[in-house]
Amino acid sequence: LKQSEIYLEKLFNLLKNNNIKSTLIVYPWPTQIYYGDNYHENYWRKFSNENEINFLSIYDVFLENEDLKNFIFENFIYGDIHWNIKGNKLVSKKIIESIEF
Repeated sequence: LKQSEIYLEKLFNLLKNNNIKSTLIVYPWPTQIYYGDNYHENYWRKFSNENEINFLSIYDVFLENEDLKNFIFENFIYGDIHWNIKGNKLVSKKIIESIEF
């Protein structure tokens, strides 16, 4: 995480210095959904607050479901951390609702 933090800090400084609006968006991987792990969400929220970076977490979209195993199968490519078509629709809806264009 520390190495990612260094590069994200550089990226967001570059964006800020060039007056480019940006937002750090985080979402859980399937294992994080299954086990209710939000460690990374809290880590990047703190990082964003400390560096004055807009932050959007979409963990709530994924962690509010009762049947987590089925939810994972319905929204992710099988055996992968990437969303399938249904998962992409779910995520894009949340982003569109949350970000000011």
